Amino acid sequence: MLSTCRVFYRKGVRFFSCPACKEMTRGSLPVHFRKVHPDLWDRYRHDFLELFKQGLSATQIMRRYRTFFTSKVIDREIRHLVEEKNIRLDNVALTNSIKHAPRCFTEKARTSVWSFPKRGDWSVHDGRYPGNWPPQVVRNLLCAYTRRGDTVLDPFLGGGTTAIECMLLRRKCIGTDLSPYAIAVSRSKIRQLQRHMSIAGGWVPKIMKNDCRSLTSVKTSSVDFVCGQPPYWNAVRYTAAEPGDLSRITDPNKFYTEMSLVASEIKRVLKTGKRCAVLIGDVRRHGILVPVGFNVMSVFLHAGLELQEIIIKVQHNDRSSRFYATKNSKVKFRLAHEYLLVFKKTRKRLRSSIRRSSKT
Repeated sequence: MLSTCRVFYRKGVRFFSCPACKEMTRGSLPVHFRKVHPDLWDRYRHDFLELFKQGLSATQIMRRYRTFFTSKVIDREIRHLVEEKNIRLDNVALTNSIKHAPRCFTEKARTSVWSFPKRGDWSVHDGRYPGNWPPQVVRNLLCAYTRRGDTVLDPFLGGGTTAIECMLLRRKCIGTDLSPYAIAVSRSKIRQLQRHMSIAGGWVPKIMKNDCRSLTSVKTSSVDFVCGQPPYWNAVRYTAAEPGDLSRITDPNKFYTEMSLVASEIKRVLKTGKRCAVLIGDVRRHGILVPVGFNVMSVFLHAGLELQEIIIKVQHNDRSSRFYATKNSKVKFRLAHEYLLVFKKTRKRLRSSIRRSSKT
């Protein structure tokens, strides 16, 4: 275990004493470890992964190391290690014992503003995967737009929240993601859930690695509902160097171009008259607000999907949006909302009739 990392600031520049070699250096501790102590850094990366397998979150691992390794760094190294080594996470322990899903769901949404201060922790749900949406959002969507036996697609599976809720609510699920880490975590949770419940009709979620811009494994007009949380541009990078990762795109216009391919694929696999829901949020860059949510909504509309709902989801306990105004800051308010956009695939003649009536 490393000793405490001492940090100093001189004329606005951060210096620290390396807990391994005791040298005073400037910059970032992880960068210093990768350059000067690569063997030691690799050993600690594997320690992070082992603690994660035991059920600890990145924040809990950070507290064990009294050093300058932040939870963000620890989470990133775990994801990159799984991606680089192609490590299976079959035996990841649960942080808590499995809780039964609520028989009476008391957080049913009834307005266009959704707020869930405490993340649902029933079944095998947890918040260890970065940017993972709350199970309350998925459950409300599934109860509103699907029935038992319907096929649900999540092209941005992440930590497997949609797949877990589909199992609990007896929906068929197809989950795809480009991140090996996301696939490994989701499959691990599904295996753990299978041990504690019987799957009616054999509807075990089908989880696979696939690019959401080309859903070749999903047939045309075969899905009853699509829901997912795409990257908020490059707010969080989900892979180290996976080709096609949307979160690694630096140009926002290119990001919207790639999202148009996603929208076209979603429209292709959806049945006529069925819906898709997308949770998206805005980001700030250098004090400037980038309206990612509105631009993604325009992309889906341009793809030919009809907008049904704009739901405002309140953000709680989000580290990336914890920006509070200071006297010298140009930004006066922190981002504390996301957009849950619901679209519907309709017949062409219906869309053309609506447009003609709006012109008259």
